Amino acid sequence: MDAAVGASAVVANPPTAGGFIFSKPMAVIEALLTGVHETTGLPWWMTIALTTATVRLSLLPLQVYQSKAIARMAVIKPHLDQLSAQMKAGSAKGTDKGYEEAEKARLELQALFAHHNVKPWMSIVGALGQIPLWLSFFFTMRHMVRVDGGLGLDTGGALWFQDLTARDPYFVLPVMCGATFFGMVSLGDPGQAPGVALDARQEQMRTFMKGVALLMVPTTAWFESGVFVYWISTNMPRTKQKKSKRR
Repeated sequence: MDAAVGASAVVANPPTAGGFIFSKPMAVIEALLTGVHETTGLPWWMTIALTTATVRLSLLPLQVYQSKAIARMAVIKPHLDQLSAQMKAGSAKGTDKGYEEAEKARLELQALFAHHNVKPWMSIVGALGQIPLWLSFFFTMRHMVRVDGGLGLDTGGALWFQDLTARDPYFVLPVMCGATFFGMVSLGDPGQAPGVALDARQEQMRTFMKGVALLMVPTTAWFESGVFVYWISTNMPRTKQKKSKRR
């Protein structure tokens, strides 16, 4: 009976909170979460955590692929910077000889990429694949805790956050979310290869993201508890993966 009510709630309230681009991925994710919940009989908070962690771990091969690509890029970076400077200097001369020098440097750069099996886009393939997925997950969770009341999310929590459609009355979940995000950022870039030092721009970005982690607590404290269960479940596997890389 509860499953039928939950299914009717999904149909009656199709996920559209993310707009047209995210509506279909949101429908798939909502169906996945609902299916896991109804099949396993797990409470909603555990369903969200288990599904999120499983999806996160399933993306590990993609993250390993990106990490290896970044490592190969780091090996050739000194030579890459040198050739890039030569290309820029040759073009800046504005003469035939300068353009010839720039073209020679460009061809050497292509050969360097080919020799080390490096493609610049490979270093961001992880982000390109994951960002749309996690945005879809976020919009789905916001939709489910705000619209799909018939699913039982209002009684699917645990401990002090029994109602996943309400905010945490003690603000423990926002603090946990900020802390796990801060820890994840502190351990380094998600795709950073082990033993590869961050450059100045990456260090600045990490400092900025640490600030974002701190600001998350007061700026998202009013979010529903179900959203924080999702966020914390997303952060923790990434933190564990980074710790294992450092060993």
